[in-house]
Amino acid sequence: MYGQTNCFVGTGIKRGVFDNQEAYVCTLRAARNMVFQGVITPWGNIEQLAKLVASIIVGTKIKVQLVVNPEAYVLPLDNVLATKSPSIAIYGDMTAPAIVKPFKIQSQKETKQLAEAKEIAYKGGFVRDSMIEADWCLRMRNPKILSSRMSADTLKYECEYFYPFDIRSSAKDLVPNQLTFALYNHAALFPDDKRPLSMRTNGHLMLNGKKMSKSTGNSLTLREAIEKFGADATRLSLADAGGGLEYANFKQKTANANILHAHTFLCWCEDMAKDQANLRTGPRNYHDIGFENEVNDLINITHSHYEATNYNDALKYGFYELQSARDWYREVTSDVGMRRDLVLYWIRTAALLITPSPLTLPNKSGPTSSPNPNPFNMHSGLHHPRPGQGQEGEHRYSAPFDPKKPKSVRIYAAKEFPEWQNTAVQTVKDAYDEKEDKVDDAKIRQLLVENGLIKDKRVEYRNVTV
Repeated sequence: MYGQTNCFVGTGIKRGVFDNQEAYVCTLRAARNMVFQGVITPWGNIEQLAKLVASIIVGTKIKVQLVVNPEAYVLPLDNVLATKSPSIAIYGDMTAPAIVKPFKIQSQKETKQLAEAKEIAYKGGFVRDSMIEADWCLRMRNPKILSSRMSADTLKYECEYFYPFDIRSSAKDLVPNQLTFALYNHAALFPDDKRPLSMRTNGHLMLNGKKMSKSTGNSLTLREAIEKFGADATRLSLADAGGGLEYANFKQKTANANILHAHTFLCWCEDMAKDQANLRTGPRNYHDIGFENEVNDLINITHSHYEATNYNDALKYGFYELQSARDWYREVTSDVGMRRDLVLYWIRTAALLITPSPLTLPNKSGPTSSPNPNPFNMHSGLHHPRPGQGQEGEHRYSAPFDPKKPKSVRIYAAKEFPEWQNTAVQTVKDAYDEKEDKVDDAKIRQLLVENGLIKDKRVEYRNVTV
């Protein structure tokens, strides 16, 4: 540690002397941690030479490194905790005086001022000035430990190859320590073009809405999930489990449902590819244009979520919403059939958008945005539900909403009904007896059968008595 001037110990904390070719003075807790971290060898073996009361080493002169004055003294400090390994506080000659003077701290009894000073030292601006000097000194010393020019060249090559790293993904509880200091260290040691490009934080993973714990039996390894659900369904469910800072929830019911979901998706694509000769060609109609525009819009939305590493949103728009668009298109073109090039375009788009997440489809190219996205959206409101959605207690997707932004809605009105709906309405009119002021149910059924609406399952006939 650069600039160390003193070493403080809690006088009421019990310590020991532990053997590791040389004697370590620390708490049993710290020794146990070092054993299982490989610092003290052999692994798992703790050999305590003697017990030690901290008060007897107060005033002892010790040797310190990387300082102008190689000697420091052990001093008492009452608020050192045994739970903070190794229960020793070390202060340097740069940060400490710069903080202590403005707060006019005179003793360790001034706990409030010390707490405020600590916050500044650990979180704030000293990295921008005094402490940076320490890091640069360490940077200049570290090359001296390299054993040969070959190792230095290898280190230089690997550093230039891997840096700057694109993203570091880590747990959200590491933001105030490891992740923050990773930025500090890179700012001190590396030039601008070698600093981290991004960092992503996430919550922990739950299983079926509960914290994973081996002791309670609520646990599932990645290998077990793949063996139980298969790779495709597992990856779909992981992407759907959630992202960002909230706790992700892997649901086994969802994973089970995704086995069938993925199979149905792939089978439909294969069937359409085999039957493409029977699909419609020729001029595009109103619904063809709207369908293509919506697919292009979903490409751009999905791509933006991949870029932002929002994988559950990428799955929502690139898989579920894309299938909703297809279902709508299939419904509104049921009288004339789907257009061949648009069906094949949809299949290719679906394969490209979902490939980064779960399904093992042949084409491994990444998703690309449409060059000229058209905001015109034909989607009529059909929704392709996620597995398990709609059940009590199950995950429901909440669309992002910012109450501060202007709120608007776009409404589309059709000029005419589809032909089959016009036929159904006309059937009711034809079966209506104006004199009796009632509808002949038997005649309705007869006309629906004659027009093929019941056979095609476009209309469901029910005789209801009110």
